[in-house]
Amino acid sequence: GGTCTASLVSERVIVTAAHCISENGRIMADGLFRTGENLPGGERTARVIDFLLDPQWNEQRFSDGNELDGTDWALLRLDRPLGAELGHLGVLDLDRASRRERQGRLWQAGYSWDTGTNLSGNTDCRILQFYRDNTMSHDCDTTRGDSGSPFMMRDGDDWRVVATDSNFRSND
Repeated sequence: GGTCTASLVSERVIVTAAHCISENGRIMADGLFRTGENLPGGERTARVIDFLLDPQWNEQRFSDGNELDGTDWALLRLDRPLGAELGHLGVLDLDRASRRERQGRLWQAGYSWDTGTNLSGNTDCRILQFYRDNTMSHDCDTTRGDSGSPFMMRDGDDWRVVATDSNFRSND
């Protein structure tokens, strides 16, 4: 019943947050992925036909808000290779990235609740801290609707996803 942001990371795979497809203990991964409508030729759509979640994903633990963890991600397979036509982001594993890469500029883009159907973004953010639970804190300004949106870094001429937006809260 809600909307989240997702990003193409291969020809047929998008990444988003697990809580975007999980409700009342059920996985509802039968949705429709829509691209931005301002593309030449208009928006593109594809149906989700399969999914992969972290085996440790626990919607109840996430919903309680007491314990945030790095399991709030989902890979969704599409019925059409939209990434072949439109291109897609790469992925950068920050666990294996160099110290210089981990301290680089962070960018985020999503469909926030307060911007309607317009993509909004944050440029020149930073990763502030890494946590043992596979999460990070950052200084990007995110809100509802940004869930599942990519945090990206430049890698030469390419963009790489380093994380997805899961939950927002103010940290000391």
